[in-house]
Amino acid sequence: MRIELHAHTKEASRCGHVNAIDVVNVCKESGYDGLVITDHFSPALLDNCGCEEKKDIVDIYLRGYRAAKEQGEKIGLKVFLGIELFCAPTSYNDYLIYGIDEEFLYNAPLLYRMTFDEAMKEIPENAVVYQAHPFRNSMTITPPKKLFGIEVFNGNIRHDSRNEIAERWAEMFGLHKISGSDYHQSVDKFCGGADFFDNIKNEKELAQALRNDRYTLIKG
Repeated sequence: MRIELHAHTKEASRCGHVNAIDVVNVCKESGYDGLVITDHFSPALLDNCGCEEKKDIVDIYLRGYRAAKEQGEKIGLKVFLGIELFCAPTSYNDYLIYGIDEEFLYNAPLLYRMTFDEAMKEIPENAVVYQAHPFRNSMTITPPKKLFGIEVFNGNIRHDSRNEIAERWAEMFGLHKISGSDYHQSVDKFCGGADFFDNIKNEKELAQALRNDRYTLIKG
């Protein structure tokens, strides 16, 4: 089962330029069976959305995922929820988290308002956390012992993510590896993700398959 692990929608990521329906359609046309929507869980949009109640903020964040999921059900593409967490104010790093669901987002604190160490105490035990594009400009390297893994291939054409260095870093420290297209714009290609050995039906099964390395990576 081929699943894209890193994609954004116009509805919930300020840097996203493609609406969720089109993201799903292009992903399906590119030969994928599933897609994880990892919109930016960050203050850039959410603290400037005009809402004060956490429920309303989470509702806004989930717009892209929900539209994508609805479209996926129409055309036969599995859509899963993930987040790309920005942990202010300590760094500009991004972290991809799999294995969470809508209920978690409504019940947990707003993680983007916390430091990385604080946020990690709130993450469910069965979830997995990877640093996204850790060697891109403006990123700082998170100590390996604090991570489950890192993104070793990032397909974003507007950034130099230094994928080869990330690959070597993961090997050096025994970190689990993932790959993502980091899809934002219509000129982008779905060129990342993974081929999973199992038929993944929900976020819990996705996290379990990632934890057990039951996949092969797609790298361009």
